[in-house]
Amino acid sequence: MADPATVTDPASAANQNPEDIGPDLRGFRAIVGFWRGRALGLVVLALCLIIDIAFLTDNPLRRELYDVSQQLMPRPVESDLPVIVAIDERSIAEIGQWPWPRTVVADLIDRMGQGGAITIGVDVLFLDPDRQSPRHITARMDDPPAGVVSYLQSLPDYDEELAATIAQWPVVLGLGGTRSRAGFNGPVRAFPVAFADPSLKDLLVTFPGADQSVEQVSRSATGQGLLNAIEDPDAIIRRIPAVALVDGRPVPAFALEMLRVALGGLLTVKGTPGRIDGVQVGDWFVPTESDGTIYVPFSPPFASRYVSAVDVLRDDDVALSLEGAIAMIGLTGQGLVDLQTSPLRFRAPGIDVHAQLVEAIHEEYYISRPDWTRWLELAALIAVGLIFVFVVPVLPLKAGVPLIILVLALTVGGGLVAYATERVFVDTIGAAVSGVITGIAMLTVTLMIANAHRKALGLHLQRQREERARLQGELDAAREIQLGLLPGLDTLPDISAQLSLAAMLEPARDVGGDLYDFFMIDDDRLFLSVGDVSGKGVPASLFMAISKALCKSAVLRDIVEIDEIMMAANAEISRENPNMLFVTLFAGILNLRTGHLDYCNAGHEPPLVFTPGSDDIRLIEGGGGPPVCVMDDFPYMADSVDLVPGEMVLITTDGIGEAMNHDGELYGNDRLYDLVRRLGSDAVSDELQDTLYRDVKVHADGAPASDDITIMAFRWMPPSPNRG
Repeated sequence: MADPATVTDPASAANQNPEDIGPDLRGFRAIVGFWRGRALGLVVLALCLIIDIAFLTDNPLRRELYDVSQQLMPRPVESDLPVIVAIDERSIAEIGQWPWPRTVVADLIDRMGQGGAITIGVDVLFLDPDRQSPRHITARMDDPPAGVVSYLQSLPDYDEELAATIAQWPVVLGLGGTRSRAGFNGPVRAFPVAFADPSLKDLLVTFPGADQSVEQVSRSATGQGLLNAIEDPDAIIRRIPAVALVDGRPVPAFALEMLRVALGGLLTVKGTPGRIDGVQVGDWFVPTESDGTIYVPFSPPFASRYVSAVDVLRDDDVALSLEGAIAMIGLTGQGLVDLQTSPLRFRAPGIDVHAQLVEAIHEEYYISRPDWTRWLELAALIAVGLIFVFVVPVLPLKAGVPLIILVLALTVGGGLVAYATERVFVDTIGAAVSGVITGIAMLTVTLMIANAHRKALGLHLQRQREERARLQGELDAAREIQLGLLPGLDTLPDISAQLSLAAMLEPARDVGGDLYDFFMIDDDRLFLSVGDVSGKGVPASLFMAISKALCKSAVLRDIVEIDEIMMAANAEISRENPNMLFVTLFAGILNLRTGHLDYCNAGHEPPLVFTPGSDDIRLIEGGGGPPVCVMDDFPYMADSVDLVPGEMVLITTDGIGEAMNHDGELYGNDRLYDLVRRLGSDAVSDELQDTLYRDVKVHADGAPASDDITIMAFRWMPPSPNRG
C-alpha cells in the first residue's frame, strides 16, 4: 500500500534551488551580485559600447579581421586588363644600371604605345633633370674645350625627348603626395575631376603637396595620378584614396586616372552631403568609403601580370602582347623599390597595388563598408552583451563558457559570411571583444554567487545532517520499540509437537505499518493475525501498534467467536483513527487438538494452504469483509477450515507479491507458488520463511523495497495419543 512519506528527507531538501537558501553576500559582493550580477553586466556592457563608439572606430583587431577575411577569400584573378612592364633585375643587367637615360625610357614608352597599350602608366618620378643628358655633362667637366661644350649643347636634351615621346601616347605619370611639405616641381596642375556636391571635397584625404616629375615631362603627360596608399599603423596597404586633395586640388588615384584616360571624359565624385558614395569613370561606377577611399581586394601573387622591360624593348611579339591593355611601368628590381605588404601578407612592389585595383574595377569586384554596417556592429555588440547578461546567470556554471564560445563564433562567423556572400566588411570584433569582457564579468559574478550559495548550502546541509542524525536515532529507537512489540516464540508454551510456527517482519523504511501477532487463548486455542496498515513510516507504525493492542484487547475480554472479535476490534480501532487510516487484517483461532481454524479476512491477501512435497495449493477464502476502519459496525462473518495433519499455512502481506526489481518486474504469485511446490515434504515453517525471504531478495536484486515484508507460516500436526 503506497503512501507519501511523512518524514522530510534531508537529501531532497539539500537539492533545493540555491535561491531558496539565499546567497551569503556582504558588502562589495552584495553590490556586485545585485540582481544576480545583471546590473554589473549592464554597466560593463555600457562601458564597452561607449569605448567602441568613442575610441575604437578603427583598431588593430578590426584590421586583423579584414586581413583574415581576405586571406580566407582572396580575389580570384579574372581580368587581363593591366600589365606591369617591370624594370627588373634582368632588364638592369642587360640594359644598364638604373636610372637609365631617359631616352631609353622614351623608347620603352614608344614600344608600348606602338604595341597597342590603351593607356601607359609610369610609376617613376623624374624629380631632377637627367644628369646623363649631354647638356648636363658639361656641368660636371673641369675646363672642357669650347668645341666639346658647343657640340654637347647641340645634342638633343633627354628630358625633352622623353617629354616628346610622352606627348605622343596616352601616358599617365605618377604623383607622390607629401605629408609635411609642398613637394618638388609643384604646384600640381588642375585635373578633370567633378563633384556632384561641392561639400564632398571636404571629405577627401588631403596632402599639403606632391612630388612630381620635372616640368617639361609632367606637362606633356595626358594625365597624372596619385601613387599614395593609405598606410595603416601596421604598414599594411589596405586602402587607396580614389580622389585626394593635393594642395587644395582634387587629384585622382593613379589607377583611376589611367582608367579615365583610357575611357576619356571627366571623373566625377558622387555622394550626398556628409558621405561619398563613389567615383564615376566613364560607364564604370566605382563605390568608395565615405571618405573616398577604396578597399583594394587583393589576389595572390600572379606572375602573368608582369612582363620584363627588356623583352618589350627587344621582342616585337612581347610589345604587341600589350594591345588593349593598361600597361604600367614600374620598378621591381632588388634594391630599387620598397616592397609593400598586403593583407594576404605577400610583399610586392607598389605598382602591383595599382594593377590589382585596376583588375578589381574591371571585374567589378568591390569590398564595401556601407554606413549601415556601423549600426549593425553596434546592434550586434548590444545583442551579444544582453545574451550574456541575461542568459549566463540562469545557466549552470559549466554551460556558461560553451555558450560564450558559441555566441562569439556565430558573431564572427556572421561577419565572414557577409564578406563571402556580399563582399561587405562587417567588423564583428568589437561585438566579440565586448562579449568576451561582458561574458567574463558575468561568469565571475556567477561563480562568486555560486560559491556563496555553496557556502550557505553547506551550512544548510550540515543542519540537515544534524537533524537527520537526531531523527535517525529516534527512528532507530522507534524501530526497536515496534519490533519489540511483536511476539516471539518464547512467549508460547511448548506446543512444538502440534505446531511449527515462524513469523518475521521487515519494514520498507525505518519503521513500518505491517503487524503480526500470536498468543494462546487457553490450553488448546491459539490466536494469530497478520495485518497491513494503509501507509508507511511513523504514522503507519503508530497505527500498527494501536491496532495490534486493541485487537489483542478484544480477544482478552473473553470474546469467544472470531467474527465478534473482528467487530470489536473494528469498533475500538475506528474510535482512535483521526488520520482515517485502515488495516487489512487476517485473524484466526486455531484449535491445536483438532486442527480446526476459525477465521475472518478483513480485506487481506488470502493465505495459502498446502502440503509440503505436494503440488496441491489452495487458498483460504471466505470469511471476508472490508478492511478494519473502513466501515463502522460492519457485521463480519466468520468462516473455518479443518487442516489435514502436516498441512502448512502461509500468510503474507503485499510486500511479497509486489516486490519489484530494477526493471519494474513484480515477484508475483506464480513465483510464490513455484517456491512452495519446491519445498520438501519434511519442510518446517522456519525453512519456508527463510527460503521465501531469500527468494524475494534475489528477485529484487538490490532495488528499493516497495512495501513492508511480513511472513507468517505454521504447520499443524495432531497431538500425540500419549499426551496427558
